[in-house]
Amino acid sequence: MRLSVLRHKTVHGFLPVYLADIFFCLHTALTAYVASSFLRIFLTYTEVSLLFVCGALGNLFLFTQVPRLLRRFGIRGLFLLLLSVETVATLELATSHDIGIVVLSFFVQESVIMIIFYLLDIFLEDCSTNGRTGHIRGVYLTLGNIAIASAPFLMGLIAPTGNFRLLYVYSTLSILPLFISGFFFRHLNENKERHNSLKLPWRSWSLSKDVRNVTLARFALEFFYSGMVIYTPLYLNAYLGFSWVTIGVIFTFMLLPFVLFEALIGEVADRFGHEKYIMSVGLLLMGMTLFSMTKAPASVVVWIVLLFASRLGACATEITTESFFFRRVDYRDTGLISIFRLTRPLSLIAAALLGAFVVHYMNIEIVFSAFGLVVLYGLRQSLSLNTHPRT
Repeated sequence: MRLSVLRHKTVHGFLPVYLADIFFCLHTALTAYVASSFLRIFLTYTEVSLLFVCGALGNLFLFTQVPRLLRRFGIRGLFLLLLSVETVATLELATSHDIGIVVLSFFVQESVIMIIFYLLDIFLEDCSTNGRTGHIRGVYLTLGNIAIASAPFLMGLIAPTGNFRLLYVYSTLSILPLFISGFFFRHLNENKERHNSLKLPWRSWSLSKDVRNVTLARFALEFFYSGMVIYTPLYLNAYLGFSWVTIGVIFTFMLLPFVLFEALIGEVADRFGHEKYIMSVGLLLMGMTLFSMTKAPASVVVWIVLLFASRLGACATEITTESFFFRRVDYRDTGLISIFRLTRPLSLIAAALLGAFVVHYMNIEIVFSAFGLVVLYGLRQSLSLNTHPRT
């Protein structure tokens, strides 16, 4: 009986979430690395950075409204509503030539993307058990990362000359299967009373040392992602002169560690429980490669090696922060999960502001060293984690 229940939950739980994650990761990744260059058609470098900040602030505001929205629409209803908003915003970016509509659509898109990922977190956590958290999260992240890793290659095929609007068209199409997946989330226990607090549990978060420190380590990782997505393609294309086809090849190699190693690292975390040490090694590797990028020559091989190594560290940090955190919460802890996911918009605000400051007052290559200092802060937090058995 128990086996049949588990199989039922797997088929009707994991599979729709996994498929939704694959398509949504492809949707976001198809345009993530060209967004800053696309916006440069309309805005200055400083204005591009500030628009990313505004989008992150919008995301931050929505996170504070998540309990209210969940009580009103339910998890599945809010998921389908935000998918509709995201589809319209992406389609406008693909078709509109009005700067006001482009700016507004990008703002809306940046505001809702991480909320949708957050809702997928809740769907997945409802299906998960603590004993297999690393494996479940590892498979979940690996499947999404396969989609993300394929995006730069597809980018080079779809828009070899930098036709960004065509990428937004394909990005719009890739979100449509999520509406189908969303209808399979009916099994979720829609207990709206568990969303009764409009305030995030900052006190509980701050009093839990492990939850606090792993969240801060995650902030360093998200800071790395946010800064690199904005400034790496700009630097490689505008300053080093790489074509978008070449950049697509470089980014494809860059993302391979997520496909090749993340699930394996999740299995190791399940079996041996060494998240703290794996996380720390990952952050150290990220920091070292960031400092190396500051003086890296315009060599395709050098940048493939550096970016591959940086993402090897990032994938180790990503799966171990996920595994470590989600072992200590369950699907009812929506407030703590919200705080954990707030690292994304907060890091984007910090990375865009720091990047804008560095680009305005220094050389753009210095931005990589500045990001490296933040990653080393995350290393300090990971080394402070508790290695005792999990609760």
